[in-house]
Amino acid sequence: MYPVAFGGTPQTTPSGSCAALTCHPSNHPVRLRRPPLEPPRQARALHSPATPPRRGIGDWELGIANLKVDEMRNIDNYCSLPFNPKLRERARELRKAGNLSEVIMWKQFHKKKFKGYDFDRQKIVGNYIVDFYCVDCAVVVEIDGSSHDGKEIYDGDRNNYLTGLGLTVIHIRAYDVLNNLSKVMEMLNNHPALQNPASFNPK
Repeated sequence: MYPVAFGGTPQTTPSGSCAALTCHPSNHPVRLRRPPLEPPRQARALHSPATPPRRGIGDWELGIANLKVDEMRNIDNYCSLPFNPKLRERARELRKAGNLSEVIMWKQFHKKKFKGYDFDRQKIVGNYIVDFYCVDCAVVVEIDGSSHDGKEIYDGDRNNYLTGLGLTVIHIRAYDVLNNLSKVMEMLNNHPALQNPASFNPK
């Protein structure tokens, strides 16, 4: 209920204290208005750090409240791939370790420096971890160093799995990254799979 102030003259006691309020019939109660409510604050992001990731498109992945349209990741191409959560820790370790050739290439891809494309580093695809994944074009870029020596059969099975998903796999020698980076970037710039963003539909 709103507070009401009445007209009238307070009657005082000899001591000067206020004894009572009288109300003249001609005086009407005056309603005191409440102060205006504050405008509603802008809705915050619909996710919180404690919210677990979900597969598929949703507010958590898009970060709608925090991203502009041109900054949004191609969620279809990113979340449609098979994913083994047991490899998360291993992928994190590989990102921290990062051999020199991979670090150099990451500087070329990071923050959409290459054609404005979105790249992910040490991306989990099924039971494999690929060096780089172009989210916009559904392209895997692998840097082949000495760690691949003697693993031709393993690499072949890995290649078949990735291409079987509909991904394009590009192999680059670590030696070329370290000694002829400009040629490597020229090759990637002209590669047919990296000319236009593509919608990925896993097979």
